[in-house]
Amino acid sequence: MSVMTLRETFKSFFTHAFDYKGVASRSEFFSVVIAFTILFMFIGVFLVPVSFGVAHFEHWLSIGEIIVAAILFIPATTLLFRRFNDAGIAKIWTILLIVVPLVLNAPILPENISELVADGLNLLVLGLAFLPSKRVVQSHS
Repeated sequence: MSVMTLRETFKSFFTHAFDYKGVASRSEFFSVVIAFTILFMFIGVFLVPVSFGVAHFEHWLSIGEIIVAAILFIPATTLLFRRFNDAGIAKIWTILLIVVPLVLNAPILPENISELVADGLNLLVLGLAFLPSKRVVQSHS
């Protein structure tokens, strides 16, 4: 198995945006997760402080974050499906681990409880993403 470059990883991320049946290696998954974490940290550290004192900049930053999140939602979701497929995790668990945190963002529980549960589920997703690939052994009969 060859290691993908960062460019190949992002190309795969976007070209497999609607591929729920394929697989994604741990390195492919975590390369994307780390790259987007750094990107959003950059936005939070450098762009948000600049917004103070600039009329309507915070409003446009929020709209920009929503647009970026909307663009990345489907490819990120399918990446998680492909990673869990590679690890042999059933699709129903993937669906639940995506849907439950989204539902918890609705005001159905006190905010601190819903954040705690959503954070716990996010940690569970990261932990499951570390599982090794499930190798399928083919018999020669």
